[in-house]
Amino acid sequence: NDSHLSSDTVDDLDSRVIRPLPSRRIMPEPRPSDHVRDPTHTEEYPYGKLTKSAIDTLAKKPSGYGINFTDHAFPRPFVATPLLLKNMKDYQRQQVLESSGEVLALVPYGAGPRWEAKHGPRALVAIRDWLLQVEFSDKGKCQVSMAEAQSNKDRRDFGNPWSIILYDISSEFREWLLDLGVVALSEPGATFMIHSFDEGKMSWVLLNFIGPAVEEGEEERYEALVEIKTKIFKDSSIREVVRQLVASQAGDQEHTSLARKTNEQILDLLTSSFRIIFIPCKDPNGEAKPRYQLHGKPISSNKELQRKWVMAIRGIKYNVRFKPLYPDKGDFGCIWCKGEDHPGHACPYPDHSEEKWLGPTKEQLTSIMNNPSDWKKKEHSMTAEQLSPAARGRGHFRGGRGFDGGMTIAEGSREFRGETQCTLREQEQESLTLHYVDNPPGPQDPRFSRRAQQGDEIAQENVHSPDEGENIQRTTGETHPQRGSQPGGHAHERVVRTEHMNLTRTQRDANKKKNQRSATTRIASLNMKGFGNPNIWHAENKWKSIVQTCRDKHIGILALQETHLTNDRIETLNEHYKKRISIFGTPDPTNPTGKGGVAIVLNQELIKPERVECHEIIPGRALLLSITIKGDKIVVLAVYAPNVSGSSGSDNANFWNGIKTCLEESPRLPKPDILLGDCNVVEAGLIDRLPAHDDPEEATNALDNLKQAMGLKDGWRTTFPDSKAFTFLQESS
Repeated sequence: NDSHLSSDTVDDLDSRVIRPLPSRRIMPEPRPSDHVRDPTHTEEYPYGKLTKSAIDTLAKKPSGYGINFTDHAFPRPFVATPLLLKNMKDYQRQQVLESSGEVLALVPYGAGPRWEAKHGPRALVAIRDWLLQVEFSDKGKCQVSMAEAQSNKDRRDFGNPWSIILYDISSEFREWLLDLGVVALSEPGATFMIHSFDEGKMSWVLLNFIGPAVEEGEEERYEALVEIKTKIFKDSSIREVVRQLVASQAGDQEHTSLARKTNEQILDLLTSSFRIIFIPCKDPNGEAKPRYQLHGKPISSNKELQRKWVMAIRGIKYNVRFKPLYPDKGDFGCIWCKGEDHPGHACPYPDHSEEKWLGPTKEQLTSIMNNPSDWKKKEHSMTAEQLSPAARGRGHFRGGRGFDGGMTIAEGSREFRGETQCTLREQEQESLTLHYVDNPPGPQDPRFSRRAQQGDEIAQENVHSPDEGENIQRTTGETHPQRGSQPGGHAHERVVRTEHMNLTRTQRDANKKKNQRSATTRIASLNMKGFGNPNIWHAENKWKSIVQTCRDKHIGILALQETHLTNDRIETLNEHYKKRISIFGTPDPTNPTGKGGVAIVLNQELIKPERVECHEIIPGRALLLSITIKGDKIVVLAVYAPNVSGSSGSDNANFWNGIKTCLEESPRLPKPDILLGDCNVVEAGLIDRLPAHDDPEEATNALDNLKQAMGLKDGWRTTFPDSKAFTFLQESS
């Protein structure tokens, strides 16, 4: 009814005044494909740059050099500060961070315990001599000191710490060294890279990918990066990290800027620096196993927040044109220059000509990798006097308190100050007693192992014992100088074997082969599914078959789950099989004979431990055993984790979190070298389960957090990234 309208009322929509549109343009939301071809932060990107790039802008330069080296522009090495500080003594780490703008890290090419034992003292002298003979006005005293290891438990060939700390240098000399970047010397082991200890120098490597979708080609990389960013923009875990990032910057000017942006705009800002590089790689059999490596600027200097960001990206499932991309959770990087963006076999430095590169050649590096590691042998062959605390110093050739330690070289001298006064040459000559060299026990079958990721495989060494049907006599012989040492040398005693003259060569070879001892220990895991008949004499009691399996399979250490052991049963079994095995167990606290239970069995026919320490981490479910064999310690963590059910993995997650908390809050507990057992969860459901399905993220994330905290890696999946093999079959299948 329009009776209320007057004749002056305008009821025509077209006759109404049209307001103009706003003058500012409405900004569209960013898309994942933005910045894929033109990533931001190019100047800050640390990879792909060259050394000597700022030589023309330096305030001071050397006027000459006393020792020849390769003064050439190389690819600039980049190692994040946390890696330079890894496994360094706390007091040294603190001093380095407090004076990070005044010191430098010199990282030898191939640094690690193997380098230290083979080249350490002599190479350190050569490095110091080179520094002293650079003709540079007012360069300082140029003091050098080896970083001291926080823990010697994980003595891998190329393990941390790597750094030689250079201090007492002028700012101009430090600036010139940083620009120089790489120094290749002809002295074996003396080639080194130069890095700063800047606290904000963080890694840009976010993730490595493997799988069928990894293909060489620019367009393929762009397509993969669009897929990765698309999934990141949609993921709820990523949004939670963004929320925490914004909250962590409350009160800052940057927080005000971020708070005004949408989630998509923040993610566009955080991912605009993303790049993917293609890395050709090979597996241990020489077959091509290429990788994609995702680079991106760290979102925060907060290490925990950055870790959550990386973990959230890692937890997403990616597919490119129906081909999966799998996150590679194994160690990756160069064992020689320590770079994260290429494997050891593709290290770019030895590719230069001899005129430009005086360091080790490709052939020499291949020879090192193909020959057994001998640094442990050298440690074992030292006399008791050398290994005493007074002769050895802190950490075996490492310094005492402060930078000025046992490996510090005195000004203008080739002697060492501190507790260690002998040279490497003298150490090689003082092996006066016969020692039997065993490599530290190395796992063959365990699921998670630090040593499974070793880039340089330690070959098994077969050694003889003195009572193997041979006469052993001592003679005095002449030493033969090694490369780089002074000619001549002192006479030293060496062990010579004189065979029975009536033995033919064939007989001697047969006797040697018969009496050789394996230098490794096989480690395995088994779910017993119960104790069997309670009577240990009964045919259906399972422990007789356990003993038989250890003997037939040559298993030195066996982890068992669902043992249904009680303390009385453990005592009875140890008494019954005391000449063959030793059993260490933890019963289920509520129903020990009906469920759960974890044990570790030592095969006494293969292992003669000097010391064993047993720690119950979680009753009935997690047992930690520290075993010392001929001076080498191996720590095994046997587990029986709760099941995951459907979409719920809280019990399983709480189990891993409980182990992590216990180990972190109890500093006297050793960290495990090997974790094995019944985990009841898989991290890559697409290839670890049949039919394929993923387990709850809360469980897999908790397991991954424990692995990262303890420095553990999935040995099987790293060695065989795309292979399918199953350790347990359902009866229905």
